[in-house]
Amino acid sequence: MTWSGTPAPATGAIPLMNAAGTEPVNTAANYRLGFIGALIAPAPGGPMAWRSGVLPTALLPGATVNSDLSVAATATASSSVTVAAGNCVISRTGAAGGPYLVNFDTPTILISDPAATTNPRIDLVCVQLVDAALGDTGLQGGQLIIVNGTPGATPAIPPVPTGAIPLAQLYRTVNTTTIGAGNITDVRRSTSTYGGMRALLPGDQSGDPGAYIGECTYDAVTPFKSGPRYWDGTTWRGILTTVVPFTQVIGLTQSVNWNGGNGYTLCTATVPDPGYPYYLTVSAKAGGSNLTSPAQVITFVSLDGATVISTAWSTNGSNTIWESHNPAVHTGKLTGSHTIYHELVMNAPNDTAAMSNNATDIYLTVDVIPF
Repeated sequence: MTWSGTPAPATGAIPLMNAAGTEPVNTAANYRLGFIGALIAPAPGGPMAWRSGVLPTALLPGATVNSDLSVAATATASSSVTVAAGNCVISRTGAAGGPYLVNFDTPTILISDPAATTNPRIDLVCVQLVDAALGDTGLQGGQLIIVNGTPGATPAIPPVPTGAIPLAQLYRTVNTTTIGAGNITDVRRSTSTYGGMRALLPGDQSGDPGAYIGECTYDAVTPFKSGPRYWDGTTWRGILTTVVPFTQVIGLTQSVNWNGGNGYTLCTATVPDPGYPYYLTVSAKAGGSNLTSPAQVITFVSLDGATVISTAWSTNGSNTIWESHNPAVHTGKLTGSHTIYHELVMNAPNDTAAMSNNATDIYLTVDVIPF
């Protein structure tokens, strides 16, 4: 059999033996780049780039996010912290680099240095991968470390060392000998196997870009908690409709009047940035009593308090009872965070009305629908 031109050799092939079939010839770098690299989720900017982070696999009792390599205060108050068992990926650059798998099979106690005496500091708990083949010095392999920050009136987060990923920030107050739960900020970022759904961790941001078309994540930690979504090559796309809770602003039974035409905010609902384009379906209702005849109540729904998207006039029943319904309307395409306002004005000077003392008579429904 003949070929056209000269065959182009692959960077690597695994597993291989020597020509005699008696000795393996693959290096550790071959296995990292060719085997582990084929299984681990890539990072943006590839090919041959991998997403460093924690592999989420476990949920400890009482936890609200996956617990792998999470950092917690010790059971008995101390200046140490406990790092849960878990696995992570640390990607290193260079011909001998690639994705490394680092695992800790049991929880680990890390002892921190004493707090400063004059100013607070922020320390950083990290997993570090040391490989002499890359020019590293120190303990060969993976290790858990605490990187001390510099004390200051407004302390800065110390830089992440070479070959490391951060797990948590420790805020060390002046002259304290213990680290409590309130001193620990979880900054773990997630990774996954290639093609698997990546469960976001507290250090992930909703706007972090994907690496390949069809990459999937599950968001249960960002302010929006959008659930499953996928990367279309340019942006994230949501899958589920999410209902955003509203906050009632005006007090029940509170009286309102025309007051020169000024409006009263009844409810608000803020949509955190879901990290993908969306539109809103919004409806609202208000009701009450003591409406001066023949007055009417006008309710409207606005986007960010500026763009009115729905207006309704009250229907007045007997005994000065009133109700105003804002039927479901849709916004256009939105991105980022927005707030919906449900507001009220009276129709004419000197008109008055009272809000209902029944909380179910005042509501604002906001559905976030992926665009």
